[in-house]
Amino acid sequence: YGLTLLLLVYAWLNRTYRPIRAKNLVLVTFMYLMAVPWYLGSVVSNGLVELVGPWKFCKLWGVWFRVAPGYMFVNFLFFRAYSLDRIFIQRKPCSGWRFYLPSIILTIIIILFCIVSQVISDKKTLVYVESIEVCHYVGPFRYVSAGIIWAILLVYAVQVVKIRNIKSSFNEFRESLIIFFIIFATILQLTLLVVFIAMNPYNKDIRLATVSFDFVAGNLMIWLVLVHPVYMCIFHGREYEKRWLRKLAGDGLSKEYEVNDS
Repeated sequence: YGLTLLLLVYAWLNRTYRPIRAKNLVLVTFMYLMAVPWYLGSVVSNGLVELVGPWKFCKLWGVWFRVAPGYMFVNFLFFRAYSLDRIFIQRKPCSGWRFYLPSIILTIIIILFCIVSQVISDKKTLVYVESIEVCHYVGPFRYVSAGIIWAILLVYAVQVVKIRNIKSSFNEFRESLIIFFIIFATILQLTLLVVFIAMNPYNKDIRLATVSFDFVAGNLMIWLVLVHPVYMCIFHGREYEKRWLRKLAGDGLSKEYEVNDS
């Protein structure tokens, strides 16, 4: 996550470089801010660090540091794709309550689920298994939490399909599709391990594999968004930016992005 942070910092320092600015750095930053606690929650709830005293509070790590950031990460992915759809497919501005409403609804659902999970008994959500020092997701809670993330992923998938016909300058369909399959694989392996494989809490190798999967996925998706424009900024600078602007103008999208080739 340190290298990813450096990539993000470099992007912010060069945010006037328009191919970088086009990536919506605010949303990418929020993605990073969700990826870090998501990974920490995965490490702790899978028992890879020893918890002592009051830190043996599984709901803190399992719900607020793992489930909530993971859900919000996909929510921000959806919002990036929705923003592109709003501008280049619907030809509407990215402003007003209707623009923010879909993501707000998803956020409210996520917060309500986490609050309910916090309130109800640990025996129905997460319990700390003393013998193996790991947080264990209990019964129906496993199925509900898995069902919600799959529902959010489905919403994101629909949005990815909708942006497939954006003209070339802003067509992130390929990157979005790769990101979709990464998050799909991450959620699938988590579902299989946590929901369907009962031995998961007792198998340290499987828990380590789950944490590693989360680590790679969280970083890789952010790199997929930023690495190309950052690379171009470092090695090709204004030459690439001018080509990018000419391509933008050729696609008839200068008005949407409010630039001119000068």
